[in-house]
Amino acid sequence: MGPILLLLLSCAARDGAVRGGAPADPAQLASFELAWSAIGEAYPDPAMKGLDWQGLHDELLPEAQAARTNAETRAVIQKLLDALGDSHFQVFPAAEDVPREITLPTPPPAPPPPPAAPAQPPEPPPRRPPDRRRAPTTPRPPAASPVGRPRRRGL
Repeated sequence: MGPILLLLLSCAARDGAVRGGAPADPAQLASFELAWSAIGEAYPDPAMKGLDWQGLHDELLPEAQAARTNAETRAVIQKLLDALGDSHFQVFPAAEDVPREITLPTPPPAPPPPPAAPAQPPEPPPRRPPDRRRAPTTPRPPAASPVGRPRRRGL
């Protein structure tokens, strides 16, 4: 290789390193184009709030072409939405960009339970007083038959 070719290759490598090294991903540009057209079709105001929607596309296109990651592309798409100033349109990351596990902070340990009271035998249930409404009865001797009794006559 000649020294001039090596010089050109080193300049190209240095230029790529300055720009971030990795070439732009065509899928990122396709995502931008899809979002731009979907928002343009779905937005309820056909006048797009007076914005030059095509002009905004052309203005943000270089950023979309340079995007190498999903996060960079989302930032460009968010600029489209910010220009509309409408809180009903938002960018949410795809499922593969969302962490699969969410770790929650561990709660502090629970305080120890209070000491148990000394065990005491249970109190006996209260005694009911005897039922005094009816006195216990003793069997009576059979009544005398009226047949053998003398009759009393007047006084």
